Amino acid sequence: MAVTHIDALEKQIRTLRTQQAVLRSVIRRNTTGRGLPYRIPGRTVGLRTPGHA
Repeated sequence: MAVTHIDALEKQIRTLRTQQAVLRSVIRRNTTGRGLPYRIPGRTVGLRTPGHA
């Protein structure tokens, strides 16, 4: 059971590190974030459009 929890935590950490890398890249490019896909855990929802937070 502990191994399953460790595997799940490692997956979450990988996901967070990937998101962190993307955000750092956006910052370095001085991108506003408009047009970037936003995600709800487990699925891509769509593209950001004006009026969406």
